[in-house]
Amino acid sequence: MKVFVQDPWGMGDLGSYDCSLCYELQKKNINLTLITNWYYEYDKLSNFKVVKVFFKYSEIMKRSILRKLIRGCEYCFTMLNLLNKYSKESPDIIHIQWLLFYPFDYFWLRILRYLLRRKNTKIILTAHNILPHINGYKYKNILEKIYSQFDGIIVHSKVLKTQMIEVFGAKAKNWSICVTSIGVEDILLEKVEQNILNSCRDKVKFSKNKGCRFLFVGNIHKNKGLDILLKAWSEHIKNIQMINYI
Repeated sequence: MKVFVQDPWGMGDLGSYDCSLCYELQKKNINLTLITNWYYEYDKLSNFKVVKVFFKYSEIMKRSILRKLIRGCEYCFTMLNLLNKYSKESPDIIHIQWLLFYPFDYFWLRILRYLLRRKNTKIILTAHNILPHINGYKYKNILEKIYSQFDGIIVHSKVLKTQMIEVFGAKAKNWSICVTSIGVEDILLEKVEQNILNSCRDKVKFSKNKGCRFLFVGNIHKNKGLDILLKAWSEHIKNIQMINYI
């Protein structure tokens, strides 16, 4: 079986996620290729083919309007090139992790399906977020069209599957939605060099004698509830102190 996994971001936490996912798929004797960000960091740990094509220039630029324009051009140009690659190589599965420019992505998917119409390629999406965190419902209509283009949709919890059905109603009942948990492959933890860990400790000025430190995975958004966690932790500490006094 030939599988392409496509993730234009593929850096940091998403890079480790991609590496873990592809590592496990590769163990099942799948001919797998990861198509990802130019600065994907786990080449040496990847026992599968890695093609780094996304955001060669804009990824290292400072955030600005110019960077946004160049990034958009890079994304569209790369996606158009992938149409030709997928058409020629005829994979069994194209597994897409993220779509970043919805109006363009919708037409890109329509073209891709047309090019593959006489082949047995299945196109799968992992919907990490049902709607974007910011102004999510603004994109509901275009996302409904996009989701309808996929042969299968993967979400990471039953809650997200329920949310997808609630948001998109009757149309979502026609989609093939699968719940698969998320995790990090042990190989990434086993092979991380000690100097990298020490460097991370230095950056956050880690010390066992200087209070508590929270390690938060991913970008901090309000919907992730970090404020609730901190408030609960604060109340927990107060309760412990009261018990000690008693």
